[in-house]
Amino acid sequence: MGEPDRVRPHEGAVGGVRDLPAAIVVAAGLVAAGGILGWFGLKDVSGALSFAGRMTGFFALVAALVMFLAAVAACDHWRGRSFRASGMFVLVAVLLVLVINTGLLAIQIQERELTNWLFVWIALTAWSGWAVWLLLRREKVWKDISAPRTFAVGALVTTLLAFGNFAYSQVYLPYSTPMLVSVTAEFENPVADDATGGTAVPLRLTLKNGGKVSAYVPQSLYVVQGQYEETGQAAETRKSWLYGASNGVVRDDFQIKDATVIENGMIFYPGTDTWLDPGETRTVDRVVRLPRDIKYRTLMAYAEAILVRKDRVFLDAPDVQKSWDEASLKHISDAPEWVRGGAPSGVDFLKWTFPLREGSHLAAATRKQKHLTTWWMLRNPAIAVTVSPSREGENVRPTAEDMNTLLARYGLELIDSGSAEMPVEALTKSR
Repeated sequence: MGEPDRVRPHEGAVGGVRDLPAAIVVAAGLVAAGGILGWFGLKDVSGALSFAGRMTGFFALVAALVMFLAAVAACDHWRGRSFRASGMFVLVAVLLVLVINTGLLAIQIQERELTNWLFVWIALTAWSGWAVWLLLRREKVWKDISAPRTFAVGALVTTLLAFGNFAYSQVYLPYSTPMLVSVTAEFENPVADDATGGTAVPLRLTLKNGGKVSAYVPQSLYVVQGQYEETGQAAETRKSWLYGASNGVVRDDFQIKDATVIENGMIFYPGTDTWLDPGETRTVDRVVRLPRDIKYRTLMAYAEAILVRKDRVFLDAPDVQKSWDEASLKHISDAPEWVRGGAPSGVDFLKWTFPLREGSHLAAATRKQKHLTTWWMLRNPAIAVTVSPSREGENVRPTAEDMNTLLARYGLELIDSGSAEMPVEALTKSR
């Protein structure tokens, strides 16, 4: 007589699943992990700003598919084992869940930007750790295949590739492709101003993107300076002065240290359409009008611009705030002290607040929602920028470490043109 049929390790006497709770928990966890990762993958395949972000979305979809198939394999492993290596396939998928969610959890803890997704990463990390223990210690799934070492090496390589792609796209690329944007300010030949009897000096302002990365320009500034005997601003000119500020140009004479600011303004008015694509050059021409009785020794100009990488973030339309009441022209608010740069309260300014969205949905899930804020100070003209998750964060000066982090993460930086000069003799000879 032959030996009686033996009951399979995971089947009861009537052929049912012996450890039904474990099978359900493993399969449900794989479906949940695959669903979440697949949702991010679908969003980033079509919506990520960079090619690397879209590739990360594609790999997320592939990983999600592996997890869904592994959920089916889990049912097979605990039920009938029609596929001998189903247990090892489940182990590979569980390791994938463990590596991905451990990485996401580590990023949030390291950057101290805790979002609601943190609880999801913790839950999936804990679940996958338990599932690995279950499959290795209790199920001993490596016994179901003839070459467990080869299978293990393949699983390890697959897991490392998934983690490597995530690290490459989210960590390495922001450092590897720098922006190459320059700003210049150049005086052109002055001419006589027939309308006033003075001198008109053309000023050419240029922003050029010589790199391979598109760049937002959320704020820009140019300043024309000289020496002048009179100082101050007449009270009756405040209305026209602030009106000019609202339109991006302030023409006025007032003393700043050893120089006199003749005119300052924005090169481009801040908005969501202000960016430079690779190879693009934008030029703006201004005309600086000077009186006939020129008492400057030298006319000077410089320009500054704030840049943000367009492949790392998306800037929504900004809110604009003025420091004065439109009706009464009364000063009603002050910029933070660090923005004023030591200037007293009462200095007028314009502020733009851009809602900032991360370049990929997966990156957004590991970082707090932030906004980018820029200021244009009208006296002692200067621009300033910060990125913070709350309005209160605007009041704190970013440290050097903060700026290095923002440079690495978003490419946020302030560039300047250096000073362009024109001697007073060139101005008088033009008449």
